[in-house]
Amino acid sequence: MKKYKIVIEETLIDTFEVLAGSIDEARKVAIQKYKDSEFVLEPGECQHRQLMVLSDENKTGNEAETGWVEF
Repeated sequence: MKKYKIVIEETLIDTFEVLAGSIDEARKVAIQKYKDSEFVLEPGECQHRQLMVLSDENKTGNEAETGWVEF
């Protein structure tokens, strides 16, 4: 048996509202609220999901990964 690393990537979406005087200000407010953890993406609406399998075989010159695969 060999040990493999599994890398999973997800793209989540959610919609939030802010009050601002311009699009630029709305973007700045949204970024700050995200950094302050006021806007948090909860697991839910997943738009994209993929995984990759990695191994240490690349040290011997064999294929070391599967590449990204949607699942």
